[in-house]
Amino acid sequence: MEPDYFMWVAAELRELASRLRGRLSDSAERLVEEYVSVNELGLALESLVDALAEAEQPVSADERATMLALANPMGLQDEVTRALAFCPLP
Repeated sequence: MEPDYFMWVAAELRELASRLRGRLSDSAERLVEEYVSVNELGLALESLVDALAEAEQPVSADERATMLALANPMGLQDEVTRALAFCPLP
């Protein structure tokens, strides 16, 4: 995959984490940023979704679509879908 793709994914993950501020714990936000900063983008997405699921935080349809769009090329669609099952719609 192209370096531009990874930069785009990193930017999307950062934007998503920003939109979810208040629904993610401070430690979950830091962990996501740490993973993104070392280009562990799959771990960043998994950590973000797992933190939301553990806290049963609401996730909008648009946020779900973004997460699944990021998950699909990473081969994480099943994991993300399972975790999102614990997150109600707002």
